[in-house]
Amino acid sequence: MIFLIKKTKLSLFFLLFLVISKVSSAQNMNGFADIIDDILPAAVSISTSGEVANGSGFIVSNDGYIVTNNHVIENSGEISITLHDGTKYKPKIIGVDQNSDIAVLKINTNKNLTTVKFGDSAKMRIGDLMIVIGNPYGLGLSASTGILSALNRGINNGQSNDYFQTDAAINKGSSGGPVFNTKGELIGISTALFSPSGGSVGISFVYPSSLALPIIAQIKDQGRVTHAWIGISIQELSDEMSAALRIQKSKGAFVTDVTKEGPAEKAGIKPADIIVKFGDQEIMDIKTLPQLVSQTAINKNIAVTVLRRGKIRIMNVKVLRNPSDM
Repeated sequence: MIFLIKKTKLSLFFLLFLVISKVSSAQNMNGFADIIDDILPAAVSISTSGEVANGSGFIVSNDGYIVTNNHVIENSGEISITLHDGTKYKPKIIGVDQNSDIAVLKINTNKNLTTVKFGDSAKMRIGDLMIVIGNPYGLGLSASTGILSALNRGINNGQSNDYFQTDAAINKGSSGGPVFNTKGELIGISTALFSPSGGSVGISFVYPSSLALPIIAQIKDQGRVTHAWIGISIQELSDEMSAALRIQKSKGAFVTDVTKEGPAEKAGIKPADIIVKFGDQEIMDIKTLPQLVSQTAINKNIAVTVLRRGKIRIMNVKVLRNPSDM
């Protein structure tokens, strides 16, 4: 009798397992449909009468703030925003940041707008799935998926080497569109594609949301972005340079020039110094230093560790606003 009861319980458990498995399988057959249903209304299509005819964007607040790439609206004439439901608006440009290629627009509407939910892009890993929403070739909002192919990519814009590379289908017109993780959280902005033909070849670049968020906030609040600056030019320390300088090659950023009367010069930093630490952070490669400077508050004093003729020196540098922002 006891055996029969145990067997019955086991059978019921197995039956329940089968039911749950079937439900789970049915959900998996829907792919990303449920997620896309939730996130698609937060995306917008952008058309202009300028050099770039079409683009994409996404809604970041209920009161009508919209984010896109600066190159989508740069040199544009009339701008038109089309929401997921087909309604069109003429937006106001709140501000742009050319360094990050981010622009913030605003529309006036009484609609209950769907907004994106920001995720933590710093947690993304190579191989993670990504969902891209965009307006390719002006066809209207479309979804595509892919994986995060590589981290810390540069796109030769002279500003950032922090882009995600993805094999998701990002085409002309997708610029400025939102990129989500599988939780439906925004983790980036479609910014550029590598393509000899102009179409998607599986190599596209996404600006991470963790870097975009403070820029968006500054533009919303101030209409512009303030960039931190210490007044130096740097390059990577090559084997040839190390040999010429008769020093052992090390990690760090080689200072090629120092701005006269700039923060670095006033602190005592000189050309040919090798910056090995910025505050408590080691400079692992040349791209690390600009990232750390950009994340530093204006007017903050930072201990900068340099290697000069084989000796370590620590300079106290006051981070200032970039004169180009004045």
